[in-house]
Parts: sequence; C-alpha cells; structure tokens
Amino acid sequence: MIVMMVLQERAAEGEQTRFAFSHFNQAYFWHLHVANSGEARNRQAARDRHPDVSLKARDRSGTRYVYVMFQASKRILGTLLSPLYSIRRRAEKVKSHRRFGDVSIGDDLLLWMLAVLLILFCFLDVWYYLRFAAVLLRAWFLSPVFDITAEQALGGHVLLHDIDMCHMNNARYLRECDFSRISLYARNGVLKAARALGATMVVGATTVRYRRPLCVGEKFELRTRIVTWDEKAFYLEQRFVSNKDGMVAAVMFCKQNVVRGSPDKILQHLCKRK
Repeated sequence: MIVMMVLQERAAEGEQTRFAFSHFNQAYFWHLHVANSGEARNRQAARDRHPDVSLKARDRSGTRYVYVMFQASKRILGTLLSPLYSIRRRAEKVKSHRRFGDVSIGDDLLLWMLAVLLILFCFLDVWYYLRFAAVLLRAWFLSPVFDITAEQALGGHVLLHDIDMCHMNNARYLRECDFSRISLYARNGVLKAARALGATMVVGATTVRYRRPLCVGEKFELRTRIVTWDEKAFYLEQRFVSNKDGMVAAVMFCKQNVVRGSPDKILQHLCKRK
C-alpha cells in the first residue's frame, strides 16, 4: 500500500523517484527516497483542483501512472527472480564444464546431495540401516563361534537420541536387541544357513523386564544366547549389563520364529557344513 501511494504521488507530481534494492535474499526495499518539496506539491494540487484542467492532461497523467507502475513491477519481479536466474546460469556452467579430466564440482551438485540426504533422513531411519550394516561387518571380521548355545556380547553406549527423561527409552532396548541377535546369528552361522535353505526368521513374541534405568552416557554390554528351540522357533535370552556396576538393567526373552524352515533343518545344515 505504501509503495502504491508513493508511485501515485510520483505520477501526479512528475518528480524523480529512486529505488535501491539490497541483495536478493533481502527481498524488500532497502531505500526509498522521493525528492520533492512542499511548495511544488501545493502547486500541483492547486492545478489539479482548477476547473480548466483539460481531460488530455488527466489522460496523460493516467498513462504515465500506468507506465510507472509497469516499470516498477518489472524491476521488482527482476529482483525477486534473480536467484532463480543465477541458479540456472550456474547449472548451465556446470554442464558445460563436464569434460574429461575436469574435477570441479558445482554448487548445484552439492545442493542436490544435501537435498537427497535431507529427504532420506526425514523419511527413512538412516541410522538404523547404518548401524545394521556396521554390526554385520563387525561380525564378518570377528572369529566364528561354533557353539550355537554360546553367549555373545555386543557393546553399547547410551547416546542423546536414545533417551527420553535422561535415561534410555524403553523402545530402544528392543532396537538394541535386534542388533545383538543379528550379530549372534552372523557369528554362529545360523544366518548363513537360513539363507542357504531359503528360510527367514521373525520375532514371534517378546517379554521384557526392566530392572533399573541406563542413564545417558552409560556404557553397557548386551549378552545374548540361544536357550533352546523347538520345531518352529528359537528361544533366546538377552541381558543388558551395565559396565559401571555389573548390574543387569533389563532382561528380554525372545521367541524367534523360523519361516519356510525349522530350527532342526538349520542345525542339520550347520552340522553338515562343519
């Protein structure tokens, strides 16, 4: 509204108006100055009120007003759209520089990479998959465990994204148990045998007892072992043991169902391999 009033005053008085814009990120008028005087404004107002003012003069004034509005709108749009033009020019420059031996990386490529990472972190649990891959790599490089009922330990650390009220969230215990079971199956050969037989394993039931909280920054060991099995599932015990005092913070009993197979077939495959 203020800009419209200033432009109308400029068209009526025929004075010079100067616009200066800041950097395109500002997207507003940085400076607006109208060079006029009170005496000239009074003379123009008197001429507008005089009955002898011709219609042609008023038409010329209206045409000038439209022209000024068009030029101001054109300048404003050019200022607002200048970032898009700049990005387009940089993209064309990067495309033209994609020659053999040219290792320069454009700003647009970096922006695209950041945008893809942002989308992945917004819609996927990226840290879960990264931790899953890290656990598998660790189990791959460690020595195999031939005793299927042997207890295995996986270290952990309570981080800031694991807590709710300065202690580890209850759901995070189940998440850590997933990683520990994967490490167990990868080292004792159950995972490889199940894949060879075309079988998969899913959690059928869990029972958790929370004895004491694990506070932020506290280190712990997650000790997992296969207790027994039947014709359909493995039964595991998983204990969270604090490194600070050796106390068991939580205990979970898990029923791991075997789909398209059975524990007996998996164990027979392991015995033949050994």
